[in-house]
Amino acid sequence: PSTMFLYLLLLASLLGSTYGQSCKPQNELGPCMGGAAPCLDIGATCLADLQTCCAQGAVCGGKNDPPTQADLWDLRYYYNRAKVLHAFSATPEGYEQIQNNGIRGYTSKADEGSLGATLSDDGFAKLAEVCSDQAERDNIKKLWFVKSGQAYRHSFEDPKSTDAVYVGYVSLKQNACGAIWPKKRWACAVSADMMYAGDLSKNTWYAGRQQDGGKVHFWLWEFEEAKRNKQRNGTIC
Repeated sequence: PSTMFLYLLLLASLLGSTYGQSCKPQNELGPCMGGAAPCLDIGATCLADLQTCCAQGAVCGGKNDPPTQADLWDLRYYYNRAKVLHAFSATPEGYEQIQNNGIRGYTSKADEGSLGATLSDDGFAKLAEVCSDQAERDNIKKLWFVKSGQAYRHSFEDPKSTDAVYVGYVSLKQNACGAIWPKKRWACAVSADMMYAGDLSKNTWYAGRQQDGGKVHFWLWEFEEAKRNKQRNGTIC
């Protein structure tokens, strides 16, 4: 047989094996678009080969991966030692808000730490690049901390108040788009304070005082630059 005939036979075989089929899940399909990332199954139709399949609309990127570190904000707590109160912010603007909330004494050095990472506005705008599963992205919501009396409480609805500190996006579901750090709300035994943490059972002032039946209110992402061993172990106040 001629070389051209063999080529046409091979091409027909390739078309017959893929034409009209849906893209398979990423762990079955392999790399696409230059091998930058796996090709995900979003119902694209294969016309000839994997590259064409991806080009028809399949997404290159993770299906439920976390955002990049550059797209995260460090959500930090600030402690007022004199009044035994915590405040929270994730941006310089938020820090200025808590310093001007009518309660003096929040420190920004010795008595502060990281709770984990929230997702920035820019990061949320491109979240589908790493978390293509719409059902998982539906769990990602904006978060504010609102001053109530002397304490700060979380809110998923914009309170439209000058006492509200916007801190970015969090997850309402464990592991949605890679969010892994749970946050419960804990009341203080010696003040009106409310603190957010995964576990404060080893802290004398907060142990046994978790709110809402120990409900996890939201999850945060890992922030590689933060040092949170004390917070994770429940030893901060």
